[in-house]
Amino acid sequence: MKAQPNSNNLFGLTTVIVLLVSVDAMDSIMVGTAMPTILASLGGIGWYGWTVGAFGLASFAAIPIFGHLTSRWGLRNVVFLALGLFLLGSVAAALAPKMKLLVGARVLQGLGMGGITALPFAIISTQYPSQHRAKPLGLISPVFVVCGLLAPFLASQLLERAAWPWVFWINIPLVLIIGALVFRMLPPTPPAAAAGPAAKMNLLGPILFSVLAGFSLKAFTSVWPVNLIQWGVAVAALAVFVWHERRHPNPFIPADAFSLAKPLGAIFLAVILVRACFGAARIYVPLLLEGVWGLNALAAGFSLTLASLTWSGGGFFVAAKRATRTSLAKWGTLLIVASLALLLAVLWTQSEVLLAYGLWALVGLGMGVATSIYSAAALQLAEAYPRGVTGSTLQLGTALGSALGPAAANTIAQLGFSKGFDPKLLDEGALTGASLRSLLLGASFAQGLAIVLALASILMAWRFFRSQQPAAGKGGEAG
Repeated sequence: MKAQPNSNNLFGLTTVIVLLVSVDAMDSIMVGTAMPTILASLGGIGWYGWTVGAFGLASFAAIPIFGHLTSRWGLRNVVFLALGLFLLGSVAAALAPKMKLLVGARVLQGLGMGGITALPFAIISTQYPSQHRAKPLGLISPVFVVCGLLAPFLASQLLERAAWPWVFWINIPLVLIIGALVFRMLPPTPPAAAAGPAAKMNLLGPILFSVLAGFSLKAFTSVWPVNLIQWGVAVAALAVFVWHERRHPNPFIPADAFSLAKPLGAIFLAVILVRACFGAARIYVPLLLEGVWGLNALAAGFSLTLASLTWSGGGFFVAAKRATRTSLAKWGTLLIVASLALLLAVLWTQSEVLLAYGLWALVGLGMGVATSIYSAAALQLAEAYPRGVTGSTLQLGTALGSALGPAAANTIAQLGFSKGFDPKLLDEGALTGASLRSLLLGASFAQGLAIVLALASILMAWRFFRSQQPAAGKGGEAG
């Protein structure tokens, strides 16, 4: 029988969980806040969106691998591996002399973050008695909110008083503290032997899919003959992915998720599209606030926090209404579309910056409503599939959309940025002339892509809710 941990151990483990969640919560906002400054220093606008896209794809591929390794190596060893990869990536990012090398470092960070993201829940499920699990689970959301508020301030102070590499150097003491606490508080666990098809993890599937997505998107903006090589790698990854998925006992993506005729396929694609919409719209927001209005890093970075807060507000609204209506999902997504369209008008007319903040807050609100409805809708299919399939498919769609959106936006935005954008002028304040027009044009392509993705997600959600109408009746509830 497993020994019950004492209160000191539980306090130490809770501290580990809070710190792990803090690393996850602060990374995206701190890096997003610093990216305009990094761009002015390193250049490389063609790689700008890949600092998020490559990070997301690497994290997406790593999550199932860390889940598999936990049962093979034990939880504590896997925590050290995840922290080590994130630490190496942080050091490489701080030392990167070029944007493309920074992207490579972000891949390392993303691999580590794939483990860091999943580890708090693994620690709670394996180390806490059932009666003590509510407290650490209840801390996760408040930690995200607090870190979201602190991250722009911390990043801006590091940029102002030191230099942009310190946005990555600061991870080192935090990781070392977590590692020391893990060594002291988390007991070694023996590896578990797994056998049979049910226990056979599909590790190659997410790796192949990430390679396919990354190389195909990058090939659109590469020059000959580099793009030919990238297309070749993408096609090879696609062929091996299809062959592998058809033969594996546990396909990485359930077969029904590929079929729009199936409810799971429709809602799976709706989740991917709406998450990709937000990722595509978000990636250039701090850059626009600095380049168009000349705001400082703190003010520009706060936009990321603002959208996160209103996103939470939209989720709370849906929870309070206990709503799963088709119309609510539609209006939430249309709010995103309308806000992004108006934001484009504000950008091109260089209107009052508070309008830009307000519209971006509405985008976050619409995301909170739409994603909550889509998530609830997906989980309603749980009884039709083996245990855990709908939940894992929902997580897969969320991770994929969040990674693919910035990468796709980066690809299409180059149509505008190639018209004379000079990132070094960002150090001088608001842009003018050709650089300003190029920035507006590139960001407009990205925002336009986000609008298209949002509208497509409405179509997919409509297909899903229509398929559920016989069970829901005429009241419009998604049964």
